[in-house]
Amino acid sequence: PIAIEVVGPSHFYANSTRYTAYTKLKHRLLTRMGYKVLHVPYFDWRRLRGAREREDYMRAKLQEEPTEWLDPEDEKYYNEPPDENEEEFSVKPEPAPTPPSQGNSRGLASLRGSAPVGPPPPPPPMGRSA
Repeated sequence: PIAIEVVGPSHFYANSTRYTAYTKLKHRLLTRMGYKVLHVPYFDWRRLRGAREREDYMRAKLQEEPTEWLDPEDEKYYNEPPDENEEEFSVKPEPAPTPPSQGNSRGLASLRGSAPVGPPPPPPPMGRSA
């Protein structure tokens, strides 16, 4: 299947022709779902004059090979190992705190008595002032 997306200004970062991360993600998701995604940027479409130029443009688009990546730099970043001067690191998440043991006889019963349960009381009525 083919998906044609007319790409307006909101799909690019301000004052640039670089696609936003959201647009790149949408493109990758659609390609992984099996779609051939064709993008028609507004600035390309606006420079075309007449139906013939637009028809030729779309015919050329349909001949393009599908790719998962909108930006060649992204493909390089995700598929190639880091350069020698780049440090690769990973961060391990902190372990979750362990819950109290089941042997505690007080458990939740002691918590229930320590704080009121339910919604807070309403505010006191406002008195009339003269």
